Amino acid sequence: MISQTIKGKSHNKHVGYAGEEFVSKFLQKKGFEILDRNFVIQGGEIDLVCMDGNEIVFIEVKSLSSKSEIMLEQTITKKKTKSLIKTCRVWLSRKNLENCDWRIDFVGVIFGRYDKIIAVKHIKGAIF
Repeated sequence: MISQTIKGKSHNKHVGYAGEEFVSKFLQKKGFEILDRNFVIQGGEIDLVCMDGNEIVFIEVKSLSSKSEIMLEQTITKKKTKSLIKTCRVWLSRKNLENCDWRIDFVGVIFGRYDKIIAVKHIKGAIF
């Protein structure tokens, strides 16, 4: 459970971390292998990098409260899409894997009361 006493950005950071931890376990149960976490370059970040069979999968994780007025899909903006693609290409280049099959998936997690996860949405190939 995430502390209810944490407010503002710190609380959001904890919710985001909890969402990423949940998603990594969720994906591992589906057979994904975690290769990397929180890869950061100037202007971009990848939450998780996984293998799904023979394909590299970059995972964008978004955690929202059930009280949020926006839908999970609305968090994937054109700016975020452009940044993710650029960051993925840098990751691939640094690993000398430019010729590998890859995709970007989106996994949204919705937290309800007492910071319990009430919904998970995995969209394969969400960005391209």
